[in-house]
Amino acid sequence: MRFNYDLLPGEQLTFEEIASRYAQKHPEDKELTARALLSPSTSFRTLKIRAVFAHEESNSPLEDLLFIANDNERKNYLRRFEHYLEKQQTFLYFRRSQRNKKENTWQVVGESRVYAMIDPHSAAAQNLLSSRGYKLVLMRQDQEQEYWQLFDPQSHPCFAQSRRIQYIVVLSTPQLKVPTAVMAGTQVGRRVKINVLQRASQAEFIAALNARYGGCVITGTRLTDRHNWPWVEACHIDLRENEEGF
Repeated sequence: MRFNYDLLPGEQLTFEEIASRYAQKHPEDKELTARALLSPSTSFRTLKIRAVFAHEESNSPLEDLLFIANDNERKNYLRRFEHYLEKQQTFLYFRRSQRNKKENTWQVVGESRVYAMIDPHSAAAQNLLSSRGYKLVLMRQDQEQEYWQLFDPQSHPCFAQSRRIQYIVVLSTPQLKVPTAVMAGTQVGRRVKINVLQRASQAEFIAALNARYGGCVITGTRLTDRHNWPWVEACHIDLRENEEGF
């Protein structure tokens, strides 16, 4: 029997309809949000994923793949996806195509699982995409940031502009076949984790220094000797004029 709180794969619903049905089915849970890819959008202390709201144009050109960019410790996507991969727990998955965007609706993909997580640099990522006629290309590097573009079988770019893809989440969904060309349970390695977690911490540290001191430059000067304590070199820029007008 179908109840009014069902979320059936293939349905096209507004977010208000989705949120209402979810609230009826899970009255004890917090309400859904669609501000970001995951709901809840941030979850530093817990590993909960209530739902995924993916956009075709930015992070989901292919229905069963999520291209993750701009993850950080506050969003905690990496640890959350890893948890759901290990436990094989399900979450609701909604996706918005260009047509859905015009109609202000979301497609219900249904209860899904994380099948694998892969590094965009890896052979696994290239093999998976090549098996579908797609190609992921590293377009440029800006210092330590890498910008990628995905091309479809007709060599058309899938993203409006190159994206800083950190890792790819492969999903197992109700209406699609089990993903092939990638091994179930594959996890990202140390390189990806450093990229997401360590650099995010450094960015927050620099932002905190700037907020506290106004103008602050982290020089990045290398140490000449080994030390057993935390170390940073910083210069505080005082913008006030002295008696001589400098």
